[in-house]
Amino acid sequence: MECPELPALEAQDPAADIEGALGECRDRLAGDGVDLDAFHHLANARDVDVVRRALGYDRLNLQGGSYGTQVALLAAERSPETIRSVTLSPPIDPRENWVDGIPAGFARALDRVSAVCADDPACHSAVGDFDAAIAAQPR
Repeated sequence: MECPELPALEAQDPAADIEGALGECRDRLAGDGVDLDAFHHLANARDVDVVRRALGYDRLNLQGGSYGTQVALLAAERSPETIRSVTLSPPIDPRENWVDGIPAGFARALDRVSAVCADDPACHSAVGDFDAAIAAQPR
């Protein structure tokens, strides 16, 4: 599944209406007959087993990163007899809504970059006040 509406929009204007572009993509996909309700954690976990069977394996070693940790845990929970091992790096607590943490994580990352830039003469000379430079960007 692709959403060409989004990259084209971002290339033209980084402050563009991303939510609107995603809505256009959703509407186009739905108009093309794509069942968007079929894309969720459980469906992705089921797909792991479909791929396992298609490849002819009895058991899998799963490695999941970021969102993939949730998919790997669900796949192991659904069909433990088909999973030999699971490696999660970095693990995400499946009891938490990781999407809710994205803004706070982004803010922490910006704070770290700001601190590093303030301590680095070349960065500070090129950017000046990092926080002010970020705040001045169009929203």
